[in-house]
Amino acid sequence: GLSPHYTKHVLVDGMPILGGAGVADAAIREAAYLVRKVIGHRPELLHELASRHVRFVVMAPTELTTDVPEHADLTPRSYWDKRARGLGATATRPAVSCGEENLLNLEGDPYVAENILIHELAHALQLAMTTLDPTFDARLHAAFDHARREKLWSGTYAMSNADEYWAEGAQSWFDTNRRNDHEHGPIATRGQVKVYDPLLAKLLIEIYGDSAYRYQRIDQRVAADRAHLAGFDRTRAARFVWPAIAPEATAAVELTLRRAALLHSTPAHATPATTIMFTNDRATDVDVLWVGFDGHPLRYATVPPGRMHVQSTYEGHAWVVREGATDLGVVFAAASAGRVQIR
Repeated sequence: GLSPHYTKHVLVDGMPILGGAGVADAAIREAAYLVRKVIGHRPELLHELASRHVRFVVMAPTELTTDVPEHADLTPRSYWDKRARGLGATATRPAVSCGEENLLNLEGDPYVAENILIHELAHALQLAMTTLDPTFDARLHAAFDHARREKLWSGTYAMSNADEYWAEGAQSWFDTNRRNDHEHGPIATRGQVKVYDPLLAKLLIEIYGDSAYRYQRIDQRVAADRAHLAGFDRTRAARFVWPAIAPEATAAVELTLRRAALLHSTPAHATPATTIMFTNDRATDVDVLWVGFDGHPLRYATVPPGRMHVQSTYEGHAWVVREGATDLGVVFAAASAGRVQIR
């Protein structure tokens, strides 16, 4: 069941869009509007998400990531509360989240040049496709691997892993991505994606279609596309402000890369959930691979130089750090959140 924290909701083809008492009604309506615009022509995808108990959660400007009931167990809290204003759904935490300030273009929005709902919803749709088309994930990874070989999206957030490649592509598909900054290159529109990365464009067309719809800020829309926001006044709305960094933000346990010779299969019995923050201080990309129950490593993420990746995992699970064909070492998840510097 849902937490009593949620007092507001709308259903879009069975998928709930939720908020607590502090969330503006207009933000709930705007989230529903965007979901319908982006994927309303594919109700089977939303039905699949609903069957998995996936819900979209709007955070009020006064709320942070760990105020979302499904994300309340993430540690250290201050890290997650400062990391982002939106997370994708997983099987264990089936909530997609986004800040009200981004939906309603409020003052203080840290993602003013992009729409976070479209990014995080893309992660959820990828989850739905594992059931509706079991070939989709393999085809997505093939497109991602091709992009890496061809050095497409080099040095951008899209190259972190196949999941972010997909979600960043979705943002660009709806013309709502940043460009030419420390995480993005010049490709940020649908037309550019079609020319630059046809394999990704083919997958995006498969899921989203190729309609005329592009995201627009609410203050740039025609009146008909703002009708659902009647009565909302941006000038009277709350402003978002990042919180000060709390001491526990640095409380993660320091983990050490051990010799790969110490590698063993991950224990199959249930253990508590935790996280590992991998920080890449080397000059080249490194891969992070989970050691499966059969002892075989499976790549989960690529961490570019100078970047970090937070991996959800379970206590005792083994993770290999690999540079090219060379294993740099293995790290074992601790009971509490851990971090490892890759030097």
